[in-house]
Amino acid sequence: MSDFTVINWLRLRELFKSKEWDKNDNESEIFKRYSYLLNNLTEIEQDLILDLSERYLWVNYSKYLGLLEELFRLLSAVENLADCKRVYFFPVIKPEDEDETKSGNVLLYMVKTVKSFLPSPLDKIEFKIIEQFDKITDSAFRLEENELLVLIDDFIGSGTTISSTFSEIDKNEFIPAAQIKVMAITIMREAVNLLDEKNIAHYQKYIETKGISDYYGDEVEKKMAIIKKIETMTKAGGKFKLGYKKSEALVTMARTPNNTFSIFWSNHIKNDKEYTAPFLR
Repeated sequence: MSDFTVINWLRLRELFKSKEWDKNDNESEIFKRYSYLLNNLTEIEQDLILDLSERYLWVNYSKYLGLLEELFRLLSAVENLADCKRVYFFPVIKPEDEDETKSGNVLLYMVKTVKSFLPSPLDKIEFKIIEQFDKITDSAFRLEENELLVLIDDFIGSGTTISSTFSEIDKNEFIPAAQIKVMAITIMREAVNLLDEKNIAHYQKYIETKGISDYYGDEVEKKMAIIKKIETMTKAGGKFKLGYKKSEALVTMARTPNNTFSIFWSNHIKNDKEYTAPFLR
Protein backbone atom coordinates (compact mmCIF):
# COMPACT_ATOMS: atom_id res chain seq x y z
CA MET A 1 0.00 0.00 0.00
CA SER A 2 1.30 3.47 -0.89
CA ASP A 3 0.77 6.43 1.36
CA PHE A 4 -2.01 8.84 0.57
CA THR A 5 0.33 11.59 -0.59
CA VAL A 6 -0.07 15.26 0.25
CA ILE A 7 -0.35 15.93 -3.50
CA ASN A 8 -3.32 13.58 -3.83
CA TRP A 9 -4.90 14.94 -0.64
CA LEU A 10 -4.69 18.43 -2.14
CA ARG A 11 -6.04 17.07 -5.41
CA LEU A 12 -9.03 15.60 -3.55
CA ARG A 13 -9.62 18.87 -1.69
CA GLU A 14 -9.47 20.83 -4.94
CA LEU A 15 -11.88 18.34 -6.54
CA PHE A 16 -14.44 18.92 -3.78
CA LYS A 17 -14.07 22.66 -4.23
CA SER A 18 -14.20 22.73 -8.05
CA LYS A 19 -17.26 20.46 -8.16
CA GLU A 20 -18.82 22.45 -5.28
CA TRP A 21 -19.21 19.28 -3.27
CA ASP A 22 -18.01 21.30 -0.29
CA LYS A 23 -21.44 22.98 -0.36
CA ASN A 24 -23.36 19.71 -0.11
CA ASP A 25 -24.75 18.15 3.04
CA ASN A 26 -22.36 15.83 4.91
CA GLU A 27 -19.42 17.04 2.81
CA SER A 28 -16.89 16.61 5.63
CA GLU A 29 -17.98 13.00 6.23
CA ILE A 30 -17.81 12.17 2.52
CA PHE A 31 -14.34 13.72 2.30
CA LYS A 32 -13.17 11.65 5.26
CA ARG A 33 -14.46 8.44 3.68
CA TYR A 34 -12.74 9.34 0.42
CA SER A 35 -9.49 9.88 2.32
CA TYR A 36 -9.67 6.48 3.99
CA LEU A 37 -10.39 4.82 0.65
CA LEU A 38 -7.49 6.50 -1.13
CA ASN A 39 -5.15 5.73 1.76
CA ASN A 40 -5.93 2.02 1.21
CA LEU A 41 -4.92 2.12 -2.47
CA THR A 42 -1.67 2.21 -4.41
CA GLU A 43 -0.74 5.45 -6.13
CA ILE A 44 -1.86 4.08 -9.51
CA GLU A 45 -5.20 3.10 -7.99
CA GLN A 46 -5.52 6.49 -6.29
CA ASP A 47 -4.94 8.21 -9.62
CA LEU A 48 -7.75 6.24 -11.26
CA ILE A 49 -10.24 6.89 -8.45
CA LEU A 50 -9.43 10.61 -8.51
CA ASP A 51 -9.66 10.65 -12.29
CA LEU A 52 -13.08 8.95 -12.19
CA SER A 53 -14.15 11.35 -9.45
CA GLU A 54 -13.42 14.32 -11.71
CA ARG A 55 -16.34 13.07 -13.83
CA TYR A 56 -18.49 11.90 -10.92
CA LEU A 57 -22.01 13.34 -10.74
CA TRP A 58 -23.36 13.99 -7.24
CA VAL A 59 -26.88 15.45 -7.33
CA ASN A 60 -27.88 16.46 -3.85
CA TYR A 61 -31.51 15.89 -2.88
CA SER A 62 -31.90 19.59 -2.09
CA LYS A 63 -31.56 20.34 -5.80
CA TYR A 64 -34.39 18.05 -6.91
CA LEU A 65 -37.23 20.60 -6.92
CA GLY A 66 -35.28 23.09 -9.02
CA LEU A 67 -34.18 20.40 -11.46
CA LEU A 68 -37.71 19.05 -11.75
CA GLU A 69 -39.01 22.52 -12.56
CA GLU A 70 -36.28 22.80 -15.20
CA LEU A 71 -37.39 19.52 -16.77
CA PHE A 72 -40.99 20.69 -16.94
CA ARG A 73 -39.91 23.86 -18.71
CA LEU A 74 -37.96 21.74 -21.19
CA LEU A 75 -40.99 19.53 -21.75
CA SER A 76 -43.15 22.60 -22.38
CA ALA A 77 -40.60 24.10 -24.79
CA VAL A 78 -40.45 20.96 -26.96
CA GLU A 79 -43.96 19.54 -26.78
CA ASN A 80 -47.06 21.34 -28.03
CA LEU A 81 -49.05 21.50 -24.82
CA ALA A 82 -51.50 24.24 -25.81
CA ASP A 83 -54.36 21.75 -26.13
CA CYS A 84 -53.17 19.34 -23.43
CA LYS A 85 -55.84 18.83 -20.82
CA ARG A 86 -54.32 16.25 -18.48
CA VAL A 87 -50.96 14.62 -17.70
CA TYR A 88 -50.75 11.32 -15.86
CA PHE A 89 -47.55 10.58 -13.94
CA PHE A 90 -46.33 7.06 -13.19
CA PRO A 91 -43.03 5.95 -11.58
CA VAL A 92 -40.38 4.02 -13.47
CA ILE A 93 -40.61 0.79 -11.49
CA LYS A 94 -40.65 -3.00 -11.79
CA PRO A 95 -43.99 -4.73 -11.08
CA GLU A 96 -42.41 -6.75 -8.26
CA ASP A 97 -41.31 -3.51 -6.57
CA GLU A 98 -44.71 -1.86 -6.73
CA ASP A 99 -45.30 -2.07 -2.99
CA GLU A 100 -41.94 -0.47 -2.17
CA THR A 101 -41.24 3.25 -2.08
CA LYS A 102 -38.77 3.97 -4.87
CA SER A 103 -37.18 7.20 -6.07
CA GLY A 104 -39.85 7.52 -8.77
CA ASN A 105 -42.53 7.57 -6.09
CA VAL A 106 -40.69 10.35 -4.26
CA LEU A 107 -40.58 12.45 -7.42
CA LEU A 108 -44.32 11.95 -7.93
CA TYR A 109 -45.01 13.94 -4.77
CA MET A 110 -42.53 16.60 -5.81
CA VAL A 111 -44.58 17.00 -8.99
CA LYS A 112 -47.45 18.28 -6.86
CA THR A 113 -45.15 20.78 -5.16
CA VAL A 114 -43.50 22.12 -8.29
CA LYS A 115 -46.75 22.56 -10.22
CA SER A 116 -47.51 25.86 -8.49
CA PHE A 117 -44.27 27.32 -9.86
CA LEU A 118 -44.86 26.36 -13.48
CA PRO A 119 -45.67 28.85 -16.26
CA SER A 120 -48.52 28.66 -18.75
CA PRO A 121 -49.71 26.37 -20.22
CA LEU A 122 -48.38 23.91 -17.64
CA ASP A 123 -50.19 25.65 -14.79
CA LYS A 124 -53.52 25.07 -16.54
CA ILE A 125 -53.00 21.34 -17.15
CA GLU A 126 -54.42 18.82 -14.67
CA PHE A 127 -51.74 16.62 -13.11
CA LYS A 128 -52.82 13.16 -11.95
CA ILE A 129 -50.65 10.69 -10.02
CA ILE A 130 -50.93 6.93 -10.56
CA GLU A 131 -48.80 4.44 -8.62
CA GLN A 132 -50.35 1.02 -9.31
CA PHE A 133 -49.90 -0.91 -12.54
CA ASP A 134 -53.45 -2.23 -12.50
CA LYS A 135 -54.70 1.35 -12.79
CA ILE A 136 -53.07 1.79 -16.20
CA THR A 137 -52.83 -1.73 -17.62
CA ASP A 138 -56.58 -2.25 -17.44
CA SER A 139 -58.25 -1.42 -20.76
CA ALA A 140 -60.60 0.87 -18.85
CA PHE A 141 -57.70 3.32 -18.72
CA ARG A 142 -57.45 5.14 -22.03
CA LEU A 143 -55.35 8.12 -23.01
CA GLU A 144 -57.37 10.69 -24.87
CA GLU A 145 -55.80 12.75 -27.65
CA ASN A 146 -55.25 15.69 -25.33
CA GLU A 147 -53.59 13.63 -22.56
CA LEU A 148 -50.06 12.43 -21.84
CA LEU A 149 -48.51 9.72 -19.70
CA VAL A 150 -45.16 10.73 -18.15
CA LEU A 151 -42.93 8.03 -16.65
CA ILE A 152 -40.72 9.64 -14.02
CA ASP A 153 -37.62 8.83 -11.96
CA ASP A 154 -34.52 10.58 -10.69
CA PHE A 155 -32.13 8.08 -12.33
CA ILE A 156 -32.52 5.57 -15.16
CA GLY A 157 -29.55 3.25 -15.53
CA SER A 158 -29.13 0.12 -17.62
CA GLY A 159 -32.71 0.30 -18.89
CA THR A 160 -33.76 -2.90 -17.11
CA THR A 161 -36.32 -1.23 -14.84
CA ILE A 162 -37.89 1.00 -17.46
CA SER A 163 -38.09 -1.99 -19.83
CA SER A 164 -40.11 -3.77 -17.14
CA THR A 165 -42.34 -0.70 -16.82
CA PHE A 166 -42.98 -0.68 -20.56
CA SER A 167 -43.66 -4.43 -20.60
CA GLU A 168 -46.64 -3.77 -18.36
CA ILE A 169 -47.83 -0.57 -20.03
CA ASP A 170 -47.67 -2.19 -23.47
CA LYS A 171 -50.40 -4.58 -22.34
CA ASN A 172 -52.86 -1.70 -22.70
CA GLU A 173 -53.43 -0.98 -26.39
CA PHE A 174 -55.18 2.26 -25.49
CA ILE A 175 -51.94 3.96 -24.43
CA PRO A 176 -50.33 5.20 -27.67
CA ALA A 177 -46.52 5.27 -27.54
CA ALA A 178 -46.54 8.75 -29.05
CA GLN A 179 -48.29 10.03 -25.91
CA ILE A 180 -45.77 8.51 -23.49
CA LYS A 181 -42.91 10.71 -22.29
CA VAL A 182 -40.04 9.89 -19.95
CA MET A 183 -38.70 12.42 -17.45
CA ALA A 184 -35.61 11.86 -15.30
CA ILE A 185 -32.89 13.97 -13.76
CA THR A 186 -30.17 11.60 -14.97
CA ILE A 187 -30.23 8.89 -17.64
CA MET A 188 -27.43 6.57 -18.72
CA ARG A 189 -26.66 6.51 -22.45
CA GLU A 190 -27.65 2.84 -22.61
CA ALA A 191 -31.20 3.69 -21.50
CA VAL A 192 -31.31 6.68 -23.87
CA ASN A 193 -30.57 4.34 -26.77
CA LEU A 194 -33.36 2.02 -25.63
CA LEU A 195 -35.87 4.88 -25.48
CA ASP A 196 -34.77 6.16 -28.88
CA GLU A 197 -35.32 2.70 -30.36
CA LYS A 198 -38.87 2.76 -29.01
CA ASN A 199 -39.36 6.32 -30.31
CA ILE A 200 -40.19 7.51 -26.79
CA ALA A 201 -39.47 11.18 -26.12
CA HIS A 202 -37.31 11.66 -23.04
CA TYR A 203 -36.38 14.73 -21.01
CA GLN A 204 -33.40 14.80 -18.68
CA LYS A 205 -30.83 17.13 -17.17
CA TYR A 206 -27.86 14.79 -17.46
CA ILE A 207 -26.94 11.96 -19.84
CA GLU A 208 -24.11 9.85 -18.43
CA THR A 209 -21.81 7.38 -20.19
CA LYS A 210 -19.80 4.41 -18.93
CA GLY A 211 -16.98 5.65 -16.74
CA ILE A 212 -14.22 3.57 -18.30
CA SER A 213 -15.41 1.81 -21.47
CA ASP A 214 -16.73 5.01 -23.06
CA TYR A 215 -13.84 7.23 -22.04
CA TYR A 216 -10.34 5.77 -22.10
CA GLY A 217 -10.00 4.59 -25.70
CA ASP A 218 -6.85 2.46 -26.10
CA GLU A 219 -6.36 2.43 -22.32
CA VAL A 220 -9.70 0.81 -21.49
CA GLU A 221 -8.21 -2.63 -20.85
CA LYS A 222 -5.52 -1.20 -18.58
CA LYS A 223 -7.95 0.96 -16.59
CA MET A 224 -10.45 -1.88 -16.36
CA ALA A 225 -7.83 -4.15 -14.82
CA ILE A 226 -7.09 -1.50 -12.18
CA ILE A 227 -10.73 -0.92 -11.20
CA LYS A 228 -11.42 -4.67 -11.07
CA LYS A 229 -8.50 -5.08 -8.64
CA ILE A 230 -9.80 -2.20 -6.52
CA GLU A 231 -13.31 -3.65 -6.44
CA THR A 232 -12.11 -7.00 -5.09
CA MET A 233 -12.01 -5.07 -1.81
CA THR A 234 -15.73 -4.23 -1.78
CA LYS A 235 -18.44 -6.21 -0.02
CA ALA A 236 -20.75 -5.89 -3.03
CA GLY A 237 -21.81 -9.10 -4.72
CA GLY A 238 -20.33 -10.17 -8.04
CA LYS A 239 -23.21 -8.85 -10.10
CA PHE A 240 -22.50 -5.35 -8.78
CA LYS A 241 -18.82 -5.23 -9.69
CA LEU A 242 -18.41 -2.43 -12.26
CA GLY A 243 -21.97 -1.49 -11.30
CA TYR A 244 -25.17 -3.43 -11.91
CA LYS A 245 -25.28 -4.80 -15.46
CA LYS A 246 -21.70 -3.51 -15.86
CA SER A 247 -23.14 0.01 -16.15
CA GLU A 248 -19.89 1.65 -14.97
CA ALA A 249 -21.91 4.62 -13.71
CA LEU A 250 -20.34 7.52 -11.84
CA VAL A 251 -23.50 8.84 -10.24
CA THR A 252 -24.94 9.58 -6.81
CA MET A 253 -28.47 10.93 -6.56
CA ALA A 254 -30.49 11.16 -3.32
CA ARG A 255 -29.15 7.60 -3.04
CA THR A 256 -26.34 6.03 -5.01
CA PRO A 257 -27.69 3.67 -7.68
CA ASN A 258 -26.13 0.21 -7.74
CA ASN A 259 -25.26 0.93 -11.40
CA THR A 260 -22.35 2.98 -10.04
CA PHE A 261 -18.93 1.34 -9.58
CA SER A 262 -19.26 -0.55 -6.31
CA ILE A 263 -16.13 1.01 -4.77
CA PHE A 264 -18.03 4.29 -4.42
CA TRP A 265 -21.05 2.85 -2.57
CA SER A 266 -20.08 -0.48 -1.01
CA ASN A 267 -17.92 -0.76 2.11
CA HIS A 268 -14.47 -2.21 1.51
CA ILE A 269 -12.17 -4.40 3.56
CA LYS A 270 -8.45 -3.73 4.05
CA ASN A 271 -6.27 -5.72 6.47
CA ASP A 272 -9.40 -7.19 8.07
CA LYS A 273 -10.79 -3.72 8.79
CA GLU A 274 -14.00 -2.43 7.22
CA TYR A 275 -14.20 1.09 5.79
CA THR A 276 -17.38 3.01 4.94
CA ALA A 277 -17.85 3.81 1.27
CA PRO A 278 -17.83 7.49 0.22
CA PHE A 279 -21.41 7.41 -1.10
CA LEU A 280 -22.86 4.55 0.94
CA ARG A 281 -26.22 3.29 -0.34
